[in-house]
Amino acid sequence: RALNPRFPNQFEGADVWPSDLDIPERDTLRYQPERLRAWLLPPLTGDYTFWVSSDEPSALLLGPDDKPVNALPIAWVPDWSGYRNWNQHASQQSAPVRLEAGRRYYFEALRMQNFGGEHFTVRWQLPDGSVEE
Repeated sequence: RALNPRFPNQFEGADVWPSDLDIPERDTLRYQPERLRAWLLPPLTGDYTFWVSSDEPSALLLGPDDKPVNALPIAWVPDWSGYRNWNQHASQQSAPVRLEAGRRYYFEALRMQNFGGEHFTVRWQLPDGSVEE
């Protein structure tokens, strides 16, 4: 689906992603895939909902444990969405996912960047109803 035939399997180099997983709108001359791998430590036990917004194809993966091999896609942008537009595609929002406070879960964000403008943002809704972007 992406213009770069290496996406999402081949990555090169390293970059620092913002801790809040928000890359604001900007112009770029890059043409590359990016992957963020992390362990997610939920602060509360309960159901979480995740969203992703990006100007190129992207995906969020989450595992039922801390092992990358068990992670599955939970939300994705098939082509593009407006900056922080959470409802352009139904696939941008995950189904509720039950997580335990303090337990480690494997989390992965994949995104493709073609030439031109770029943005990428992740948000989640916690069991208490609060939303963090």
